[in-house]
Amino acid sequence: MNTNCSRSVTTVNTDSISSFKLIVSADDMETVEEPFTGETVSLEVDSGEARTFTLYALDASGNTMYSGSTVKDLTAGTSASISIDMSSAVPDAPENVAVTIGSKQLSVSWDAVSNAASYEIYYSTENDVTTASS
Repeated sequence: MNTNCSRSVTTVNTDSISSFKLIVSADDMETVEEPFTGETVSLEVDSGEARTFTLYALDASGNTMYSGSTVKDLTAGTSASISIDMSSAVPDAPENVAVTIGSKQLSVSWDAVSNAASYEIYYSTENDVTTASS
């Protein structure tokens, strides 16, 4: 069976994403793993019930930035389109951010955030710091 999977990552920061990996698994079939960098991927998947499609968004080092999955039954002789929502994988903003002023330096600390692979710190000598103004 030919299955087309489209990726659309509009609710996450796509700047750090360099590739994707789709894994399809089920109890009664061999796991299929397909890396890709484009907008869609097509692959052959055995028909049957409860096929789990898991999509990983990867950074340049191959680390998982975001992931999402869905389960779908596949009927023999037909094509299927799969939609995977990765928006719930977006980490929360850090809490308890604190700045300590030292001699010619600042120290910034915060509570760790689950699902955060890294942190980006922006600074400026002006108010209202944005990624464009830092």
